[in-house]
Amino acid sequence: MKICVLGSLSHNNWFAQRLLERGFAIDARASSAARLHALGHISAGLLVDNILVDTDTVGLKARHELARCCAHQGLGYSEWAGHWLIPGVEQGFQLFTGSDVRQRDLLLPVLDALAPVPGAWLYCGPAGAGYYAAKVFDALTMAYTEAIKAVLPDLQQGVLQAPDWQHFFRQQQQLAQKILQFSELYLSLNPQEITLDPWQQLQAFALPPRLQGHFSANLAHLMVLALGRHSAVQEIFEHLLPMEPGLASALGAADLTRPC
Repeated sequence: MKICVLGSLSHNNWFAQRLLERGFAIDARASSAARLHALGHISAGLLVDNILVDTDTVGLKARHELARCCAHQGLGYSEWAGHWLIPGVEQGFQLFTGSDVRQRDLLLPVLDALAPVPGAWLYCGPAGAGYYAAKVFDALTMAYTEAIKAVLPDLQQGVLQAPDWQHFFRQQQQLAQKILQFSELYLSLNPQEITLDPWQQLQAFALPPRLQGHFSANLAHLMVLALGRHSAVQEIFEHLLPMEPGLASALGAADLTRPC
């Protein structure tokens, strides 16, 4: 298995370092690398034999387009997402991955070597699925963090203050709207003929991730199910708190996930 580092992003060099320590060969002049220049918009990643591992392209649509370009060039495509820092060289990296099943299986040795322990990575579905799942997990983590900050005292001031519930609910509602629109975009790029009812959808997502055929689609359906009743949630907030003038319209016009 030949591995070539593309571009100069630090995390790809960290991946290569961990792989070298585990006996993989890093080839600085892979034979397929020249064809990648024809794609134009690939800036960083790994080339594993004949598979481009995209670790940099931003946006669902961009990753879908790059997957199509690779297919036209006779290359496989897999995309990874996660938070990658240098301690991962020793401890292993967080990996959300999207590709077709064949590319996933060919990359199993590399994924297992880069993860904290073999198997400790998440296959999310086709191209774009890794990016989608990673972004939604980030957003949910942010929502939880902001909830904790809203109810904990300001330790620097050393005094207890009443939470600013209006600010908190406005922030949470804006984040929920971004997750909803991002999830709707993901589903529009990955249409499915079979539609499950809400209970079936919950049962599908309750399965262990490795038993789900398309983890990110199940996650996106769940986000739409939970957040899709925007008008009802808006009405609850308006009854709970006095809204500032023009706040409702401002929430509706909140800038959504960019780029798509």
